[in-house]
Amino acid sequence: MDRCVVTKRIIQGVAATFGVLGLMCVFYGLDVAVTGFRERDYLISLLVTSMIVVLGGFIVAIAWANLRHFGPRSIWRVTELVVVAMYFCFSPWLLQLIECLEHAKPMVGLLLVAVLLLSLHLMHWLPRALSRKLIQLAGLENGERGDSTLLSDVASDTSSERE
Repeated sequence: MDRCVVTKRIIQGVAATFGVLGLMCVFYGLDVAVTGFRERDYLISLLVTSMIVVLGGFIVAIAWANLRHFGPRSIWRVTELVVVAMYFCFSPWLLQLIECLEHAKPMVGLLLVAVLLLSLHLMHWLPRALSRKLIQLAGLENGERGDSTLLSDVASDTSSERE
């Protein structure tokens, strides 16, 4: 197998995984809607439901677009999804560390805020660097559009060529 094909299949696998995660978010949001309306806080359950369903919908839409057409833009989107997911997984641990160290010494709080801002900057910079490298590995660095992938059909391919 060629390196380009392997990179393409990895990106498609990650996009499919996020698509399943987005569907799980949508179904979880609908579950919260059904079970939440039995409670007194209708407004809170409506807010939580709408946030979870919209988030899941965005993730499903991004995954669907990346499975539909492969190119530099799809590599960029999948890389952003992975980095944002990693940030949201590690940020609670970082906030707990900030709380623990802030109780020890108050001046450490400024240092920890700098670490938090550095992590936000890393979240902004890391997708750019990773996506550039993945685009080079896929052989799409010359501005090529890439080819259709798993879910291609003739009607959508001709409309995307006209754009």
